[in-house]
Amino acid sequence: MINQHHTVKIATLNCRGLKKTDNPKKRQQFIRYLRTLGYDILVLQETHATDNTIIDILDKQFNTKSSLWTQHCGIISLSSDYSLEHISEDIDGGRYILASLHLTRGLEHSPTTPPI
Repeated sequence: MINQHHTVKIATLNCRGLKKTDNPKKRQQFIRYLRTLGYDILVLQETHATDNTIIDILDKQFNTKSSLWTQHCGIISLSSDYSLEHISEDIDGGRYILASLHLTRGLEHSPTTPPI
């Protein structure tokens, strides 16, 4: 059996209202900048993603491969090598998200993907 090691680049950021609609161009530039940093997973606080329309906009702008959102926070995979699986969320409408991270690269034909 070959033991493979994978490095996952994760960043966390308090974005203080990522959905702000008063300046969508500025939000788009900020998201573009975040994508250039090369992280696999972004964990975001204070997103204010209160409805599916905002979530869809953020998913498109981040070009997410997998994402989980509450009105307070979000976890997004920017790499097709990793997917997220929701476990739970709680406290005041989703102040935290508990999720498992799965390696998908090289496991496309596997019936299960073990969590990392």
